Amino acid sequence: MLNPFKSVHNFIKKHSFVKVIALVLAVVLLCFGVSHITAWRIERSQRFQNLLEREQALEELQLLHEEAMQTLQDEIAELQASLQTATGTQEELLTQIAKLEEELETLRNRPPILPPAANSTTGGRVYLSFDDGPSANTPKILEILARYGVRATFFVINTPDFHYVRQIVDGGHVVALHSYSHNFSEIYANEEAFWADIERLNTKIYAYTGQRSNLLRFAGGSSNQVSIRYNRGIMTRLVAQVPERGKVFFDWNIDSNDANSRYGNPTPPGVIFESVRNQSARLTNAHIVMHDGRRQTTTVEALPAIIEHFLSRDFTFHVKTADTPPIHQRVAN
Repeated sequence: MLNPFKSVHNFIKKHSFVKVIALVLAVVLLCFGVSHITAWRIERSQRFQNLLEREQALEELQLLHEEAMQTLQDEIAELQASLQTATGTQEELLTQIAKLEEELETLRNRPPILPPAANSTTGGRVYLSFDDGPSANTPKILEILARYGVRATFFVINTPDFHYVRQIVDGGHVVALHSYSHNFSEIYANEEAFWADIERLNTKIYAYTGQRSNLLRFAGGSSNQVSIRYNRGIMTRLVAQVPERGKVFFDWNIDSNDANSRYGNPTPPGVIFESVRNQSARLTNAHIVMHDGRRQTTTVEALPAIIEHFLSRDFTFHVKTADTPPIHQRVAN
């Protein structure tokens, strides 16, 4: 029978002790390595699993984020649409309110409707005319004229609002010649400069309306004395040249004083109305000069009372034509 102890003894005798120790250590290291590798593989597998789970979680979070962003964008779009609608409605309301407030202010500043002056004539003709426009006041004047079914004559100059001449013509009114530059030192320097200025204005009127005008009002009127500073006797010569140039010129016999700085800037609407009322008392042909320049805001306020005044006197309203009996003042230069 084999004795195991004897076998071990023989093995030890055959091999040195060092070799045995080395063999034991090798076996131990092998077992440790196998165990470590197994643990590493398990840990690595677990880590990979964790990474997969984290990536899936991140993808889910990204989807939730995108859904939240889309929801917010949709809500913002709805709010913006609502805001635009509200803003548009608000702007419309503010525009209507501003227009109503403007009409209310006009009514507050409007001169009282007074009876005609004592012994006033009735059944005459009235010619409304407006100089030095067009401006932002022009469409307001046109609206008032349309409201009363009244026509007028506009002696225009070159302004930034010149496009309103088209609206003047479309309203059935007359566009006539005043001055392109309205610069007295230039236009009254000599006759050639004056007529060049007028023809330049006529060319621009034609460009906007397709019409030329042969109706003229001198800047400052034919009786102006300012021209003496620049050329003595020029008004006398220009008046004589008007028929030669195929034109007809008009002054006025009623000054509304709406451009007279002596009464303020602008002239109060009550002063404008009283000026017209008093000067027209004995006239049967009333040629009124008013202004629709940008500073004459009170002319707009006084105009309804002026129109109603003449309607109460049974006057009829007319525009100027080449056949209209002209009103001429005494030439002073």
